[in-house]
Amino acid sequence: MSVDPEEIDPKKTVRIPMNTLNTTQCLALKRAKKRNVRRTLKHSGRSNKENGLNATPKIMMMRHGERLDSCHFDIRQCFQKGVYTPLQLNHPSCLQLRSNGELPEGVDAWVEDTPLSNMGRAAAFLMGRALAREEETLDYVFASPAYRCVETADEVVRGYESECDFLPDVKLKVKIEDGLFEYGFGRLSRVPPFLSLAAFKEEQYCVDEDYVPFFPREQLSVDETYLQFVRRSQAVVEHFAEFSITNRCCTLLVSHAPYMDSLTSLYKGKEPRNPKEWIRLVQNTPYLYMRALKWNGKKWFCCPPPIVLCIYLSNQKLGAAYYDTDSSKIFTLNDVAESMDEFSLLIDVLNQVRPTTILFSSKADERLCKLINDFQNNKCQQNGEVEDAENENDLIVVAASEFELSRCKNTVQQFISSVSSDHASVEDKIRATLFVDMESVCMIRALGVLINYCEIESASTDHFGRPVAFCLRSFEVNDMLVMDDNAYESLQIFKKQFHPSVYKAGRDGFKEGFGLFSVCNRCCSSVGAAKLRRWFLRPTRNLNKLKQRLDSIEILSCDSNFHFIQAIQKPLKQIKSVTAIFNRLRAAKVNPSDWISLYKTINACIFVAEFLKNRKNLKVILSEMYDISLEKLQKISSLINELVDFKAMVEERQFAVKSGIDRTLDEKKELLKRLPELLTEVIKSEVDNLPFPIAACTCVYIPTIGYLIAVPRSSSCSKDGDYEKPGLEFMFITNDRVHYKNETMRQLDAELGDVKLDIKDLESSIMISLQNFVLKHATVIQHAVECAATIDCLISMALTAREYNWVRPELVEENVIDVSGSRHPLQELCTAPFVNNSVKSDENEFGKMHVLTGPNACGKSVYLKQVGLLVYLAHIGSFVPASSARIGLVDRICTRLHSTGSINDGMSTFAADVKQVAMATKYATKKSLIIIDEFGKGTLTDVGVALLGACLTYWLERDKCPHVFVSTHLYRLLNILPESPLLRYKTMKVMRQGEDVLFLYSICDGQATESYAACAASKAGLPERVCNRIRQVCQNQKRGYQLFRPESTAEDIKEEFKRMKKLVSAFLNYNLNEHSVMELLTLIRQSN
Repeated sequence: MSVDPEEIDPKKTVRIPMNTLNTTQCLALKRAKKRNVRRTLKHSGRSNKENGLNATPKIMMMRHGERLDSCHFDIRQCFQKGVYTPLQLNHPSCLQLRSNGELPEGVDAWVEDTPLSNMGRAAAFLMGRALAREEETLDYVFASPAYRCVETADEVVRGYESECDFLPDVKLKVKIEDGLFEYGFGRLSRVPPFLSLAAFKEEQYCVDEDYVPFFPREQLSVDETYLQFVRRSQAVVEHFAEFSITNRCCTLLVSHAPYMDSLTSLYKGKEPRNPKEWIRLVQNTPYLYMRALKWNGKKWFCCPPPIVLCIYLSNQKLGAAYYDTDSSKIFTLNDVAESMDEFSLLIDVLNQVRPTTILFSSKADERLCKLINDFQNNKCQQNGEVEDAENENDLIVVAASEFELSRCKNTVQQFISSVSSDHASVEDKIRATLFVDMESVCMIRALGVLINYCEIESASTDHFGRPVAFCLRSFEVNDMLVMDDNAYESLQIFKKQFHPSVYKAGRDGFKEGFGLFSVCNRCCSSVGAAKLRRWFLRPTRNLNKLKQRLDSIEILSCDSNFHFIQAIQKPLKQIKSVTAIFNRLRAAKVNPSDWISLYKTINACIFVAEFLKNRKNLKVILSEMYDISLEKLQKISSLINELVDFKAMVEERQFAVKSGIDRTLDEKKELLKRLPELLTEVIKSEVDNLPFPIAACTCVYIPTIGYLIAVPRSSSCSKDGDYEKPGLEFMFITNDRVHYKNETMRQLDAELGDVKLDIKDLESSIMISLQNFVLKHATVIQHAVECAATIDCLISMALTAREYNWVRPELVEENVIDVSGSRHPLQELCTAPFVNNSVKSDENEFGKMHVLTGPNACGKSVYLKQVGLLVYLAHIGSFVPASSARIGLVDRICTRLHSTGSINDGMSTFAADVKQVAMATKYATKKSLIIIDEFGKGTLTDVGVALLGACLTYWLERDKCPHVFVSTHLYRLLNILPESPLLRYKTMKVMRQGEDVLFLYSICDGQATESYAACAASKAGLPERVCNRIRQVCQNQKRGYQLFRPESTAEDIKEEFKRMKKLVSAFLNYNLNEHSVMELLTLIRQSN
């Protein structure tokens, strides 16, 4: 189905299924609505102010478009012998030699007062169209006297009027305000020779010749200082602010980048920036950048720039991407676990991003759609002072086919590599994987749709149609510790393994293996295990939330409260997830087992809530449990218990109502019980009245059909006509029995009725009433289940801490990691005894970069993983395996422990390693934790040393160095790292016993001198002969001796050299034209 935007009649109701619309068609419907508004205004013949559109004064300031000298270094080259000749397609087609009054300026005037490029003019025209499409009302347009600003304003007006012609007879005119000219930076030797109003008019520019500037041109001076410019620009901006308030109009100011800071100071009231910061701001302001302010009656406030957010939620994972037009950046959120009941992460994303437009799939869950709609409505209410808030907050439903994975991957690769997918090389795809995590499926889907939307919207795209994005970055949800899938896999937090039983395997054929989650998961309920998994997948930096969890675990792990755990675990096992049950209730597809599970779940939640409320010492465990409405839960439970006959429901496998609820229903059920006896009496009296002799017959009741007489089928009857009997109506034959209906049976139909269907109708009516009551209180039930799941998680973590002797960490805001007697939570379960080690890192005493060297298999990798797991456990609110721990909150854990090379992404193992380290260098802050194990071993030794050394030096020389723990066998690295108070060298202790080495697995300060590779190889099972050869080669290399073959003497080597020399000489002197190849082979054999 196709939708032509020009054929849509907005006055008619257009009802089109949203799942049949793609992005283009959704936008067509959206724009049709906006054109209807414009047509109404146009046909009304009234001005904007009369229509009430300018009830809120507004100022918009825009930087001019692309300058010609930005794409061509010297405009003088375009003038050959006084005649202008465009040298590029981006150059204007015609420029005349300028004159200012009677003073001829020639080419130099264009150098000082440069025009726009063709792309600059086209982009300004599209900007005007975009303002019209967004229903922005322009009343006055002011421009700096600079030629590029007047050009920009003129093109904006033309584009605006072409798309949004409110008043056909009155055209907007550009008013030239000399006070809007920029600060000269000290580079101007004179005030540029601006064109006069007459010259602009002659060149067909729509300028206002009657306007008198607020700031006279004669007062512009090249000697103006920075502070004088600040005062001038603030005075001009305040003048137009007062002008807009007085006239209650929308004013557009087209100026230069330096003026943007003056507009900001109008509503923030801040002091002007220092010159260095101001220059940096000017350099980072893109062409046609625009900022808007609105007046709410008391003060000016900034209109939020358009932010387009695309979200995709699937398989309990949320991925998102949004485009910020203010900074021209695209931000991505890698897949993160999300609850379909709480949507807590999505709510955090919406509150943090504050999008003006939200894109989501047409197949999104109903609860997700309601949440997004409620968010936008609440935001509009909060921004009530913003006029026409409905148009500023759009919800766009995108066809599910637009989120197809392969299509979105191609879109992302095209956007990053800037080439079409048909010609995308392997290098382009690798480049795409370095920019974004292609394994985050939900994020890739969202990013692909976002890019397509921006291209169609064309509000912020370059001349190739791609969104103008200066960079592609990831964003983190507030209070969330960022970890990628590689970090989870490297630290073995989750471990998948194939399930040996096909029938017990999960949807993907895997089960949870030996990992940190499996060690900590002792939850009794499925909802508790699911919530604990979300805690593991979403570590947090919220100190209050972490302290609340730690307080609860500390209380639950006490011996005095162990009886509480035992008492509460049994009811926790009864709690089930109610999400699917409520979905089936809404769809009227509920089954008997759902009612049983729901009833048991509600009763279990009531028990848990009452148990907690009766014990004040456990109040800290879950404060939310005290917000549960016990009265409502008890009322729901009581009503279900009064209405539902669970025993009959299990036997009949359908909803059953207890007796005493409905008198009619009870009478019908009693009749159904007596029906066999009643039908037996009826058939006894009816058998004598049959028109033919019969040995046996019965009276049967069939729902919907009614009461029938059933007689055995006669063998003499072969045709349908033979079944017709006088006084009987033939119905059908089944199981060799012929069924008839006579007057008595019809009388039973009338008197007794369809008993089973009547019972089912009555019970269905009661069930529907009960369903509506339960769904009305679904939020109460879900909240109770979530609270019970939280208790289940806390008990699970308390049992783990109690069994393995973990301690409570002290969480602080300081940038420190100070852990004594730490252990690896998984390794200590596999090795006995396990050697404890301390982990210390800070900016002062212990240093923040720790380079770990040591022999092979001495425990370096285990120690690095131990550091990561300790910090991770603290950020999920768990106790840690140590004797004491003081851990500062970190914002990100980056690892290079595990190589993730795959054939699918076309990356080598080394390229995958480089990607992991590149992400660390790009996103790490002073509060990040970076763990690197043996980086650089996948390439040449010199290259590996250079790569690792450059990364470490980069972090050391930064003002804010993150926590870095790195292990390496590249000992030359130690000689190239710069001296720094943040750098510490550590090694693992070993004890030499002859040729054997005893690893002590204890860390200490210092540097390793040997790798003891031969000892490690011997312990790994290599033959002793190979190990001896390793030692021999290492010793010779250290001493600079020549290497010999095993078991060879110097005489043997000399003899072999003579043979080889003779053979080479014979080969060089051999003439293939005179002798055959076989003779050459014979000569070689003789030489050997």
